[in-house]
Amino acid sequence: MASKKSFLALSLIASLMCAANAQGQVVNADDCANANFINGTGLFGFNNLGSTSVGPDHIACEDGLIEQGIGSDVWANWTAPCTGFVKLDTCGLTLVDTRIAVYSGSVCPTDDSTLLDCSDDDPDCLLQSRVWFQASAGSSYLIRLGTYPGAPPGTGQFNIDMVCDTQACSEPIENCQDFDFTGASASDGANIRIAENFTPNCSGDLSSICWWGEYDTINPRTDNFTIRYYDDNAGVPGNLLATFTQGTSLSVSGPLQAADEIDGGGNRFVIYGYTANHAALSLSAEQQYWVEITNPVGLSGIWFWEFAKFGDEISIRDTNPLGYDQTDLGAQNYAFCTNVIQTAPPEPLCVGAVGACDTGGNGTAGCDDLSCCERVCLCDPCCCEEDLSILGCTGIWDAACAGLGFGDNGCGAAAICGAPCGACVNIDVADPVNCSMDIAIPHDRGSSTSTFAPSTFTLTMTNGGDADCDTSNVDVANFSIRFEPVTPIGAPSISDVIVINNVATVELTGPLPAGVWTCISHSAGEEICSGSLPGDINRNGISDGSDVGTMKAALTLGSAEDIDRSGSQTTLDLITTLDLLAGADAFSVWLDEFAGPCPTP
Repeated sequence: MASKKSFLALSLIASLMCAANAQGQVVNADDCANANFINGTGLFGFNNLGSTSVGPDHIACEDGLIEQGIGSDVWANWTAPCTGFVKLDTCGLTLVDTRIAVYSGSVCPTDDSTLLDCSDDDPDCLLQSRVWFQASAGSSYLIRLGTYPGAPPGTGQFNIDMVCDTQACSEPIENCQDFDFTGASASDGANIRIAENFTPNCSGDLSSICWWGEYDTINPRTDNFTIRYYDDNAGVPGNLLATFTQGTSLSVSGPLQAADEIDGGGNRFVIYGYTANHAALSLSAEQQYWVEITNPVGLSGIWFWEFAKFGDEISIRDTNPLGYDQTDLGAQNYAFCTNVIQTAPPEPLCVGAVGACDTGGNGTAGCDDLSCCERVCLCDPCCCEEDLSILGCTGIWDAACAGLGFGDNGCGAAAICGAPCGACVNIDVADPVNCSMDIAIPHDRGSSTSTFAPSTFTLTMTNGGDADCDTSNVDVANFSIRFEPVTPIGAPSISDVIVINNVATVELTGPLPAGVWTCISHSAGEEICSGSLPGDINRNGISDGSDVGTMKAALTLGSAEDIDRSGSQTTLDLITTLDLLAGADAFSVWLDEFAGPCPTP
């Protein structure tokens, strides 16, 4: 048995599956801006009868018939309960010819920039769809579920399965090709061996790796892993760089059970995770390498390397292990993670730069702004460190490159980037939105320990709208938190600020408290506030009897709020409003609680 293919939709996630209770949550929001907020994993209802199509087209959605749109779409905003791998599908859960897209963040998409995956007719699901994506704990994701353009809408369910990351593989997400549920391929080293490619984004040492696999039985065999690293030779593994063998030069932790699956024949297979440490291997930035993982578990069994959903669809599988060649190349991705630890600062792209952006703010103008240099070099290759004799230039950064460009052609740093770079001091986009007030139930009816509140603020920082700004002042020391009108007992504090490009994620030690405004301030003076006052239907800053009348009127007009977070607006929301004000179930008494208007800095 060389491979196992076409695992069907049933995924029985084991102890690592995040807890789920999605009952009663229905997605029916026709407009992205009013997406239904859902949480947890499991089954969710959807109803796209009467919905229109309001989102962008995507080439990734194309099914071979040039249709790139999604018809009759409805929208949901889902928060990941943990960090890990997500499978979302409608397989066997509806008669609708579905099409699904998933986007990162809560900002409504206008193009492909936030698209994570799109699916039309999954091979195992006939007319239904299945998407996969990697999620981070506490982050928001937009789910867009509709039909093949022109197909009739309807009702049904979709399922969210999630495998939370474990210590079996704790490498950063950006360095991972995480496993999916579509199969695995044997790699025993004697009859079959498999190698995957990877390209470090910095020069440094590689001393740890993790991967996923399974066996031809439910229980694991006695492992004898060997990991080999190769350089690249014309797109296939070239020179052998290092060999590490379990028990001598390779320390392996695992197998640690990650998930259970049932294949099309009703057979159960268990996916396991592994992590290993070995002597440091020095690698260079932007150079392609290959890693080979084999495990000869003996004559009585076979070990399989798990498939990955994401990757460049280039790997190599040698069924006659005498040497890799072009005929062994395949399009399958395999699941593994690496983490190259940078040992030296990256080499600058440009030489002799004068007057380029000073991102560090230390007066050292030059080619220390990678983004600026890349844009200049794209505009004028003669400014790059390359042999461009065919163009009549040497590729050296000179005064023209640092200024307005050769012959003032506009390709220089001063024209493209500006000098010096301004600091990131303005908050252009925020999630949650500034002055937004959450008026729905703060937790489940039966438990006040649960919470629907987020524990992060995501802030897009600019300098007067310019995203190419200096982020050196975007860290924990530059942000503060306050609460209005009072600071509640056990109020959260800022635990960390994670910056990627010019987007700062401000992490709190706990969820946003109900009954007050929570404000995040930057040292430059910008501030974002998000409030929570359960039952304040008219959003006047106080929850009182007038909110009941507002809710009754809204129900009559068909514009009621989803107070019980069920995904739909019904008379139950009026009952929930009364329960919030009176303190029924596990709710506090919210009658006459005062939060006031949105604070100003």
